[in-house]
Amino acid sequence: MKKPTLVLVSDHALLREGLKVVMNVQSEFTILHEVYCSPFVPRLVRDLHPDIVLFDLEPVGHDPDIMLRELCRLSRVLVLTGETAREILTRAVSYGVNAILSKDCSAAELAAAAWRIAIGCSFFSNIPFLMEISSLAPPPDERPLSRQLSGRQVEVARLVALGMTSKQIAGELSIAVKTVERHRSDILKRLNLPNASAVANYISAGNA
Repeated sequence: MKKPTLVLVSDHALLREGLKVVMNVQSEFTILHEVYCSPFVPRLVRDLHPDIVLFDLEPVGHDPDIMLRELCRLSRVLVLTGETAREILTRAVSYGVNAILSKDCSAAELAAAAWRIAIGCSFFSNIPFLMEISSLAPPPDERPLSRQLSGRQVEVARLVALGMTSKQIAGELSIAVKTVERHRSDILKRLNLPNASAVANYISAGNA
């Protein structure tokens, strides 16, 4: 499966270096480009067509509102922020930002958010007040996992996320190992994910 592609936008070189390790090595995204925030970023994104733009909301010397509005027209956008002001983040959501995470999130949370928006969902769970906006919180029966997988596949996916082997899952569900392996293959295809680690990250994002 083709890895999702990513452009990193931050004025902080050290942050970009850390994000490259998390997203490229640990989370299996392809980093197309890393760039400081400038008026040329939208043109770069337009040319590269990344699946996701990972945007640092504290750029130096540039208006993030203008930049975010333009980027949201061109790609899915994941915002990292140390800013918790309700006005700023609510405006970001209104522009069409797909995910917002505070910078004290873990690498696993960041990976989960990126995978979630790569397949067309949103992620706002560690910014509590944003979840008050009803449009951001789908009803429980409309969670992405239950919409895309059968009941048995959901069971298998949850056990995969716990790190269980196909043999262990087969014993737990009283089905054949080959049946489990078929379900695992179908789960990856339906969710457009590359491996079991990505399934675990996806489920940890609240999709189960």
